[in-house]
Amino acid sequence: MRNCKGLFLGETMIGLFILSIAMFTAFPALYHVNVEKQNLHLENFARQILQNQMTRWPNNPIIQNHQISKNNVIFSIEAKDKIRFHTLCVSWKNKRSQPRQVCGDVSP
Repeated sequence: MRNCKGLFLGETMIGLFILSIAMFTAFPALYHVNVEKQNLHLENFARQILQNQMTRWPNNPIIQNHQISKNNVIFSIEAKDKIRFHTLCVSWKNKRSQPRQVCGDVSP
């Protein structure tokens, strides 16, 4: 028995099976690309926070906001003392719950 397109039921089922395989292989790849894009956005935002804190540091060596929240991600800012300079670090967990950190050195 043919359907409205002139295909037999078996041919239609094979076509749907191939389409479903294509969808199940494409969606995880698209999801992975989307997550990596979000992680890159978070890292760029962390670098922006770090740059803002480093710009303020020589005039006022106090961290303005210890934690900043954006898109349900908490960015923690800390100062690490070293011998002749300070290191400012911004830490967060990415969309895969992996801890990440960017740091920069500033003169006292």
